[in-house]
Amino acid sequence: MFYFYILRCSDNSLYCGQTNGLERRVNGHNFDNKKSSKYTP
Repeated sequence: MFYFYILRCSDNSLYCGQTNGLERRVNGHNFDNKKSSKYTP
């Protein structure tokens, strides 16, 4: 199943995305030192 999500980032901006692994993707935003961690909720 695919999910569409909207995150409110630490700078108060909104980030929209889609994934089929929601928990993995949110963890990527929170903990990875890669491109996706630029948008930290």
